[in-house]
Amino acid sequence: MGVPRVYRKGSTANINYDYTDIAAGTGIETFYGGVMSGAHVLSNNTFYSDKVIEWSENQTGSTMTKVFDLDYDVPFNVPRTLKGKSVINVPMGFRSKAANVYYEIYVNNIIKKWDGTTETTLGTGASLHLSGTNLADGDIKTAMTATEIDVPKNLLKKGDTLRLTVEGYCMSNNGRMIIGNDPQNRATSIWSETDGGAPFDFTFGTDPTNLLFQVPFKIDL
Repeated sequence: MGVPRVYRKGSTANINYDYTDIAAGTGIETFYGGVMSGAHVLSNNTFYSDKVIEWSENQTGSTMTKVFDLDYDVPFNVPRTLKGKSVINVPMGFRSKAANVYYEIYVNNIIKKWDGTTETTLGTGASLHLSGTNLADGDIKTAMTATEIDVPKNLLKKGDTLRLTVEGYCMSNNGRMIIGNDPQNRATSIWSETDGGAPFDFTFGTDPTNLLFQVPFKIDL
């Protein structure tokens, strides 16, 4: 009788990484945050977002207020193991609505796993603060933030959703906070609502508007 042959079943997942951290045994995959069919999503592809920017209500208080709570989601059809350092880039800005305006803004980023019922926080980190005083009416200030979050080893099962929550905080006596979320990196967006009876636009100028989420996955080297 011959010796039976044993075949190892290959993986059904074809995974490409943007780059690999050899020392950490981590593959880094970049996801772009944007708006698709009214939902905030994460994608490997640089699609044209329904909305280039998100804007807050006009702020006229002297305390730091949460003005954004945005969930960017990507579901997984195959198991993946998270582990390593994640870098999150969030474009943020501010537009003054009067003279002699002061402001301070920042974002808080939270990495979560969502199983359809329960959110599990995997890591959190706050960005730099952007602030200024004596702004003229219509002045625009923008910045690209970079936040590093250390993600502990965690399994994403088939059907789980990886979620990036972006919370925006603003303090101002008269103006709006802005967040960019266009994978195609368009700079300008026309506001779809009116402000003081007239529509106006906002531009990031030469600053990028693509929201980037570098996700660390454990790999066997």
